[in-house]
Amino acid sequence: MSVKPILASSLIAKEEIGLFEERARKRLRVGTGCVAVDDALDGGFVYGRDGIYNISGATRSQVTETVSFFSASVFLVYGIWRLEGRLKGKRGVRLMWPGLYHLHREISMMISLQLLITHLLASASHNATLIDATGNLDVLKLYRSIITRLSNSNHDHEANVKLATSTLDRVRIMRVFDFEGVVEGLNELIDELEGKNVPKNTIGDSQEEAEDEMLDVGSEEKVEEEKKEQAGMVLINNLSQVLGLLLKNNYAQGQATLTTLVRRLRNTAKEHNLCIVLLSWSVTYGSDQERVSIFESIKARPGLGKSLGYLVDTQLLIDAIPRKAKGKGAASDMVNVIEVIYSGGNHQVGKFGVFDITVDGEINPM
Repeated sequence: MSVKPILASSLIAKEEIGLFEERARKRLRVGTGCVAVDDALDGGFVYGRDGIYNISGATRSQVTETVSFFSASVFLVYGIWRLEGRLKGKRGVRLMWPGLYHLHREISMMISLQLLITHLLASASHNATLIDATGNLDVLKLYRSIITRLSNSNHDHEANVKLATSTLDRVRIMRVFDFEGVVEGLNELIDELEGKNVPKNTIGDSQEEAEDEMLDVGSEEKVEEEKKEQAGMVLINNLSQVLGLLLKNNYAQGQATLTTLVRRLRNTAKEHNLCIVLLSWSVTYGSDQERVSIFESIKARPGLGKSLGYLVDTQLLIDAIPRKAKGKGAASDMVNVIEVIYSGGNHQVGKFGVFDITVDGEINPM
C-alpha cells in the first residue's frame, strides 16, 4: 500500500523560514574592513557553528615573477620583496611588489590580521590566540595596523596608542615548531576556556557543588547572556608547515591526524563561540579535472588534500588573476583575488573579491 506523498513546503511554515533568515542575518560576523573582501564573505566570518575557515595561499616559488623595471632598488622587509626607486632598464630581477606581489601566503596572513583587528576592536571582551609555527608573526606590524585602523575614526594619537597597547593584552601568541606543539597549544587553550585550573588530584567541595546547584534561573540566564557576548578567535599559522612532512611520509596518517584536529576545533568553536582561521599553502596542478577555482587562469588548489575542504566549514583560496579578461597575465596586469571554493552553507561558493594590499598592510578594494 503506497502512502500519498506530501510536499516538503507543507512541512515548514513561512514564519519558520523568515525566522531562520533573520537569525542568519543577526549572526555575529567579523570582517576585514575591505568592502570587496567582506562582500565576498557575505559580511565576514562567523563565530561558533560553521566558524572554521581555511585560507590557502601560494608559496614563494609559485608567485615570484620575473619582470622588467627601471633603476630599482630591491630590498627585503618582513620577508617580502619590495620595489623602490625609479624605473631604469634592467631585466631578469626577481622581486615581489607591494600589493599584489606580496607572497600570497603573506597576503593570507595580512587578511587574517585584519580580521583579528576587527575582532579585537569590536568588544573589550573579545580575545584571540595565535598559534604560530612559522616564526613570521610581526607583533610590531600588528600594533601599527591597529593604530592605522583606529586613526581612521579617531585622530587622537595618544588615545589610539593607549587603546592599541591594551588591545595587545588580549592577544596570546604560542610559538610552536611541530604538530605536537599545535596540539599542546590547543590543549592549553581549551583548558583555559573550560576553567580547568584545578589540579587533577583535587577533590571538589560537596557543599560548594550544592550551592552551585541552587543558582536561581535569573542568574543562569545572565551567565548565558554574558557567554554569548564573549567571542574568541584562534589563528593557526601554518598547517602546511607542521603537517607537510607527515603527509609526504604517510598520507593516510596525515589525513587522519588532520581530521582529528579539525573535529576537535569544531567542538571547541561551538562550545566557546570561536572563529577559527587555519592558514595553509596552495599547490599548482596540471589537470583541468582538479580545478577548484572559477577562474581559468588560477591553477592552484589547497595543498593539504581535497578532504580538508570538507572538514572545515569554509575554504578560501587567494591567488592572482589578470586585471583584464583577455589579459596575458603579465606581472603589471595582475590583481589579488580571494575566492570561496567551498562552504557548508554559510557562504556562497564562487563569490570572490578583488583587492590590493598597501605597504602598511591595509586591504583596499580594486
